[in-house]
Amino acid sequence: MGIVCICTSMLCIFISQQWAWKGTGSGSKYWTEVHTDLGVISTVLAVAQPINSLFRCGPTHSRRVIFNWAHRIVGIIAYTLALTAIIIAAVQFKRIWNEPLLELVLVCLPIFICLVASIAFTALESERFRSKASFG
Repeated sequence: MGIVCICTSMLCIFISQQWAWKGTGSGSKYWTEVHTDLGVISTVLAVAQPINSLFRCGPTHSRRVIFNWAHRIVGIIAYTLALTAIIIAAVQFKRIWNEPLLELVLVCLPIFICLVASIAFTALESERFRSKASFG
């Protein structure tokens, strides 16, 4: 469902821009190009995640740890690039935002979600590791 939402939002963005490319090489303003490039790269990485999961090895395979880390790193990079694109939009595209509080929430909420998720997943992973170690 997430991929459907991502692809739908990209479609809406391209329609709103009359299908004109605004990224690198378009002659747009610098921050518009950076915002576009980061958004497209993060979208490609996010769409690649479920495709990558089709190639994962079994849970007991010796290389499963490598897959897990690669999958995790690609997800973190995609999220970080998307978050950077959001921050650029909130900070650089002032004519769109007339509510400074909304701009602050837009920038801080994804960072907060990322921090909470990172802490939660780290705790779950270490708990799972400890329980495996105690059972041999």
